Amino acid sequence: MVNVYKGGIIMLKLIEIPESIKNIYLVDTENCYPEIISSKNNLYIYFLGHNKKINAETISNSESMLQFINCEANGKNALDFILVGYLSILADRFKNRNYYIYSNDKGYDSVISVIADICSVNIQRIKVEPLQEIERRIGDARLVGALKDSGLFEDAVKSLRTNTNLYEYLIAKYGYDEGIKLFSMFSETYNRRLRNKLRKRRKLERDRLIKNHFSEKQREKIYKLNIVIEVEKCIKENLPLRDILVSKFGEERGAQLYKEYSV
Repeated sequence: MVNVYKGGIIMLKLIEIPESIKNIYLVDTENCYPEIISSKNNLYIYFLGHNKKINAETISNSESMLQFINCEANGKNALDFILVGYLSILADRFKNRNYYIYSNDKGYDSVISVIADICSVNIQRIKVEPLQEIERRIGDARLVGALKDSGLFEDAVKSLRTNTNLYEYLIAKYGYDEGIKLFSMFSETYNRRLRNKLRKRRKLERDRLIKNHFSEKQREKIYKLNIVIEVEKCIKENLPLRDILVSKFGEERGAQLYKEYSV
């Protein structure tokens, strides 16, 4: 299925290119994410493979014509073959255009030369900073994940390239109210990921502590009775376990739990 964005969504199998379009950019999204040059003379065709996080809606305001092609075929280099096949059809059909492949994959170079010679068109490959390098610059895997989950990774890339912080970039692009809303959504997603990470770390530390202080049989009882947190407090604060259980669950229930643990 092919989606063409130009203010709205048009469903096509092969796009009809207006005479006004002079430059056609084919984007290999599996290894790069380029900056759009907004112009009514430009067409950007995004080939979407394993990278499903590119949000078409975030770039649909561009004056450039945009097309998105889902490459769902399996196998190594499947997206590359689809892109080259599509390029060869376009180059044969629309001669008076400039073609550019956005990719860091040098494997395109030889086939570009062949298609350019056969179809008598200008084709170039443009290198772009790899997504992996952008993620490395961001530095925090949880931050990268939150940006992708929030659909704001593309905006984060652009803010990096323009040396603008994300908060200011979103407000400038979407307006104050929508920018604040998007940034708040991202912040909550990041905080949720951070809380989950801290929760997992706490659990690992707690499990390790209990393992170092109790036998396997005792550990089985602790987990079965669901008194892990209380046992952790007993160890760290050097307090009687029975007192902690009674304080937490009341005299009757606390005493019963301690009895079951002690048997």
